[in-house]
Amino acid sequence: MTTGWDGGAYDAAAGPQRDAGARLVDRLEVAEGAVVVDAGCGSGRVTELLLDRHPTASVVGIDASASMLAAAADRLARHAGRVRLVEADLAEPWPLSEPVDLVVSTNAFHWVRDHDRLFAAAFAALRPGGRLGVVAGGTGSLASVRAAARRAGVGVEGRNHYADAETTTRRLEAAGFVDVVCTLEEEPVRFPSRAALAEYLADAALAPYDRGAERAAQVAAALEEPVADFVRLTLAARRPILA
Repeated sequence: MTTGWDGGAYDAAAGPQRDAGARLVDRLEVAEGAVVVDAGCGSGRVTELLLDRHPTASVVGIDASASMLAAAADRLARHAGRVRLVEADLAEPWPLSEPVDLVVSTNAFHWVRDHDRLFAAAFAALRPGGRLGVVAGGTGSLASVRAAARRAGVGVEGRNHYADAETTTRRLEAAGFVDVVCTLEEEPVRFPSRAALAEYLADAALAPYDRGAERAAQVAAALEEPVADFVRLTLAARRPILA
């Protein structure tokens, strides 16, 4: 799983990720006393929403970036006792003490190259009947931004897996999930200026790429408009009660 962000800088810049995560949290059904995994929790902004909105739930935040987890620890200090933060690769078996009721992920799964292993790990983390709810980058996401970055010499190749809905559905079903629903939707975000877009690219979208941060202003200047052309892959699935 890709790392390389500065957790504090990402926390300040990643408003679009937080907004997409908030819309997912709005749709979730979280039972009283549920144990939730926030897979790829980043700096903890969506984890915080989960804890605030569901005061009887507890959350395990998993991320591969120590810097992100340090930022999350600061943000979530007031929830001590209800949250545990774990450094781990999402494509490997997750270090959990027991199965959980819900796995949530916002804007992280496209940073994991091997989705078959990712979905197997998510399936193993869930109790029978547990649910998966995810929003991530999908096929075509940030195509204009990535093309401009490529022209600017940013090393964007081979770091992401922007999947389509049909392939994701097949992979989830192959992992054992049922009631699978996957959708792909364009969701462009307009920034107030090219400078604001450049700041976002430097601290969030391009930060893990070679030369991404240093050439973010050049990328923003090359775009027709100060727009990040996101495509959101949203998925929901359930681990069956009986194997």
